[in-house]
Amino acid sequence: MTDPGSQESDLALSETEADFVARFRKRASTLGWSPCLAPDDWYEGMSLRDENGRCLAWIELVADNVVLLTVGACCDGQGTRVGQLDSQLFTLMLGDNRCPPDYFDGSVQDQARLAADWVHRVLLRPIERRDWSEVAREWRFADDGTPLVVSGPASERHGPPAQVLRVRPEHGPTEPV
Repeated sequence: MTDPGSQESDLALSETEADFVARFRKRASTLGWSPCLAPDDWYEGMSLRDENGRCLAWIELVADNVVLLTVGACCDGQGTRVGQLDSQLFTLMLGDNRCPPDYFDGSVQDQARLAADWVHRVLLRPIERRDWSEVAREWRFADDGTPLVVSGPASERHGPPAQVLRVRPEHGPTEPV
């Protein structure tokens, strides 16, 4: 029989993970944005660890009340991998090229800084909404045309859109110091 107390301690933040979270939060604040970070006790319920580690920070790119992309940082104690996350499981989706992943090693301080800077660059990417009708829409990165989310029937999304609007960043975070 497993001691429930030992399971909780396995799920609590390790010293390295807690250090990463604190440093990531500080860097995010310096850059002028807030990651979607739950209270520290949330991590005790975050039992999903995979070969990339455990998700310790994430943010959702939102425009027009639509979540377009969830990105974050997963740490395994040796390094940090950043990329697109499954919005339910908070695991990295390494095969999805909408937001190519990256990997950082070095000190925890370096990993947290580099991960926050990577997320910051994603947040600064321009996003446009292409409208064919009130329901037939597509959101995409404006810098390279990578589609993020589509809505409405595909039959209505043909030919040039009726309008193209830049929806992000409305007022971006400040540039790194």
